[in-house]
Amino acid sequence: MRVYDPRTGRFLSVDPLTKSYPMLTPYQYASNSPVAMIDIDGMEGSIGISGSANVTQFQVSRIEFDADGDWIPDFDENFYKAWLMGMGAAAYLGTDIATGGLVSRTLMGYEIASSFPHNSSSTPEGRAAQDVESKHHLTNAFLFWGGGVIIGRAYKLIGLAASEVKYYFRGTIEGFEGGAGLQKAGITPTTSDPAVATMFATYAKKFGKGELQIAVPEELQGVKAYEPNVEALGPIEKEIPLGITPKAFAERTSLKISVDDARKILGDMGVKLPGQINTIDDLNRNLKEIPKLSQKQIDEFYNRAVKLKENK
Repeated sequence: MRVYDPRTGRFLSVDPLTKSYPMLTPYQYASNSPVAMIDIDGMEGSIGISGSANVTQFQVSRIEFDADGDWIPDFDENFYKAWLMGMGAAAYLGTDIATGGLVSRTLMGYEIASSFPHNSSSTPEGRAAQDVESKHHLTNAFLFWGGGVIIGRAYKLIGLAASEVKYYFRGTIEGFEGGAGLQKAGITPTTSDPAVATMFATYAKKFGKGELQIAVPEELQGVKAYEPNVEALGPIEKEIPLGITPKAFAERTSLKISVDDARKILGDMGVKLPGQINTIDDLNRNLKEIPKLSQKQIDEFYNRAVKLKENK
């Protein structure tokens, strides 16, 4: 071992590896970089990733220099352990986002279950240790809960950004420019499901001629799609609010069919909908009961609607 002088940041004895590092002074410490590196044995400097006194277990690489004084990284097993931990964390995060926070919620349940001791200790010291462990598990459960909420939110936003909406359907009354609130806000509620829009158009028959307006993204250039309403029946309705007034939406929409034609198309596809809806409660109940259409079925509905309009 070599004697180190912390006042000068130098060893008082000659480096035994002097011949291997002619570019460095024989009295140097940590390869002449005492701030960035550590040197626990007086041999070679190494980079640490922790301020722990037990630095050997956090050491990630050895420092070597070539004849020109350039650093030659020589990563040891601890570096690769740290790399694997990072890759594992990335895989966990990616899986959690892809599953909408399912991994975090599962781990939260595990931590909550682990917070209850299976067998209570018979000594005060043991019970105190169990209390500490229970608090530790409950803290972890809270962290996983928070992580699940955040990741679930991220999943939803990413899903919205990544999903491709091919058609925007609106069930309304022919010539209706929208309520005063929608006109003032400049918002048009639409849906990605023609069956849902047909249900709204069926209810609208109470007030006029029910109509289904169908727009494609090319007709809505420059129109912002807002985050769907998740309250109440939002997910069931597959609502997509658009930053455009109902009147402007109708003007941009090139495909419009009557609610009776829409219901007939769906009926021919095997999707039976009621011919009359009298109250909001009836509408909400039917929205919960109607089958959810696949993208293939939605494409078929759109293609049939196009052919229907061409033949008229």
